[in-house]
Amino acid sequence: MLGFWQEKGATNTFEKLLTTVQITATALRDGRKIKVHIEEIVPGDIIFLNAGDIIPAD
Repeated sequence: MLGFWQEKGATNTFEKLLTTVQITATALRDGRKIKVHIEEIVPGDIIFLNAGDIIPAD
């Protein structure tokens, strides 16, 4: 039971953090590297990753 509440609290905290932080990715579009919000990534975009990056995948 305690584990459930700890997990729920961690999930709520993470969701609150995501609403305040805008996660972006570097994508190649029209031959240029640009920063895009992760919700703007479309099929065909080439995404550049660095060590520690969150992979924008579904």
